[in-house]
Amino acid sequence: MKRKSKYNWLQITLFLLAVVGVGMAASVTIKMMIGVGAWDAICQSLYFMTGIEIGTIGIGLNVILLLAQIALLRKNFRPINLLQIPLSLLLGVVVNWTLYSLLTDFFIDNYLLQLLIFTLAIATMAFCVSLIVILDVVPFPAEGICLAISTVTKWPFARVRQGFDVLCIISSLILTLIFSLTFTIREGTIIGMLILGPLLGFFIPRLEKLLEAHGIIQGKSKLEEEYEDMEGSMIL
Repeated sequence: MKRKSKYNWLQITLFLLAVVGVGMAASVTIKMMIGVGAWDAICQSLYFMTGIEIGTIGIGLNVILLLAQIALLRKNFRPINLLQIPLSLLLGVVVNWTLYSLLTDFFIDNYLLQLLIFTLAIATMAFCVSLIVILDVVPFPAEGICLAISTVTKWPFARVRQGFDVLCIISSLILTLIFSLTFTIREGTIIGMLILGPLLGFFIPRLEKLLEAHGIIQGKSKLEEEYEDMEGSMIL
């Protein structure tokens, strides 16, 4: 059954909590210093270049992605997707606060413990992203631009989303090599790419049933249907 575009207060509240959860979990993966996801890799590389806080860089890049959606979709752009701006602001503020205030003195030297905490953070991120996909209030700008490209070109969303991640990783590597930056693509990046997809596949159907049982949602969102065709792709 197709999702109706009507939101309730509980749906909005869960969505906002999930966005905060994604921001905090992503920040924890960065603090572990064993590699980050594709999106965080390019943000962190630009941070190493400029000294601008990672969350602030993320806000700027997300605004660029939103403008690209408007340029691609033109009259087909849905005005509700302008909410990606406050969404990006919230995410950026959470990342900056977590990294530079909450966890500013949080360091772990034990590699196995770093791996464990990193994996738990990825699992938390997968849970929160699953909620965001199911609740379907507004997509992250990364998902938004991939949906826009898929709509205009008729390419499968899964291929576009994975291509977006590859582009972020390649861009991060190029910046790292040209400007002699610290590598952000490491074993954690591979671990995330291997486990995030299966975790989304685990969480999404279960959370969907739970939220439907409590009357919070009805039917599947378009983005949820697209993710059902994906086997694994880093999201942030």
